[in-house]
Order: sequence, then structure tokens, then C-alpha cells
Amino acid sequence: MLLTWREAMLARGAVSHGMVSAPQPDGTPARWQVLTTVVELPAEPDIDVAAVLADLVRAQGDEVRYVETYETDMGLGVGLMASREVLPPPELAGLAARGWEVADAPVQVGVAAALACAPGAPHGLLVVGVCLAQDQAPALAGLVAVMAGRSRVRPEPPGSDAEEPAK
Repeated sequence: MLLTWREAMLARGAVSHGMVSAPQPDGTPARWQVLTTVVELPAEPDIDVAAVLADLVRAQGDEVRYVETYETDMGLGVGLMASREVLPPPELAGLAARGWEVADAPVQVGVAAALACAPGAPHGLLVVGVCLAQDQAPALAGLVAVMAGRSRVRPEPPGSDAEEPAK
């Protein structure tokens, strides 16, 4: 099922999609989902990118808890942390009936997002992470910020296998 989800994300334009499952320094497991994608940026030069990113996350139903701008290898970086209450899907009841341990109440998840872009660039890199334990959001935000901050968006070189423009 996870590979099917990953294939669906990549088919929708994600650059990468993966899971982080490793022990943290305190021994608790980190279970994070991280997605990267290239997004089109507004052409308006005086736009407040931090406000746009926060509004985008709020529009998805998340409660924004922290927003920060920072310098990246591309230029501008914007990062945020948010939280969201997720209701367990009704299909989980069938698993519980078969003896599986499943969530039966809403779960608070942590969300971290970072956008990095060059000044005046038409595209930027958006990195989004979700963690199943809201208290892990600061550590996840650090990973997301580093991924966005150290990355670059490069156009396809001439003669690559990129799609030819219509004539």
C-alpha cells in the first residue's frame, strides 16, 4: 500500500516522496512522511511569500504555529510548523475487529513545510513533512528546512530527455 501511495504522489508531480522511520536520540521512533515538489511561484515581485505559504497550509485545514524566513542556497527560504487533527478512517474498524491496534479517536499530527526559491525565479522547491507525533514537529521542521535550504532547482540541460516544446 505504501508503494502504491508513493507511485500516486510521483505521478502527481512530486519530485520525491518517502518515509523516515528511525529512533530519535531519546529512543522514541520517528515516523515521518516527507514530500518534495517543484511549485510555480506568483509573478508578483512584492508578494509576501511567508504569508502565501502560511495561507496555503491554513487552507488545507492545518493550524499554523510558527513561520520563519531564512536564507537558502537558492536565496529565499520560508519554513513553518503546523498541526492538524486527523480522524481515523472508518475502514480501520474492520482491522480493530480482527485484533489490530488502531486509533479510535482523532490524532494530532505535526506538519512542517519549507519553500526555497531564487529571487525572481518562476519556480521554487516545496518540501512538506508530516509526523504522527506532534511533539516531533520541531525535529521534522529541521529536516524539512535543511532539505529545502540545501537544494537547488535546475532547468533541464539542452539535449536532455525533457519533453520537446510543441511546434
